[in-house]
Amino acid sequence: MDLKKTIRNEASEISEEVESYVQNKINLTKLQIAEDISRLFSSTAIIVVLSYFSFFTLLMLSLAGGHFLSSLLGSTELGFLIIAAIYALLALVFFLMRKKVVQKPIIKSITRMFFQKHDDYEA
Repeated sequence: MDLKKTIRNEASEISEEVESYVQNKINLTKLQIAEDISRLFSSTAIIVVLSYFSFFTLLMLSLAGGHFLSSLLGSTELGFLIIAAIYALLALVFFLMRKKVVQKPIIKSITRMFFQKHDDYEA
């Protein structure tokens, strides 16, 4: 009779330990997902802000370059047309190299972000 109680108590303790372990593992996974999502959103916010400032910097430099070329060439239209041609050429090069320059680095970055090892949390 005493052996049955001991076995029952041990089984109950093991069951509680397993349940606690599973709950802790679920909580850890939730924390890791929250961390990954936070990292993704913060990276996106940084990229958006940098893109915003870069866009306006490039816009102002383009206007300055257009006016500079206009004064050199004596034609406002020709100065800005050259700037537009430079952008068209850059767009073509970017389009032709889009997989190597844009898609692969973004895929690698996001994959690395979500599938990096969480060594700090592993038991």
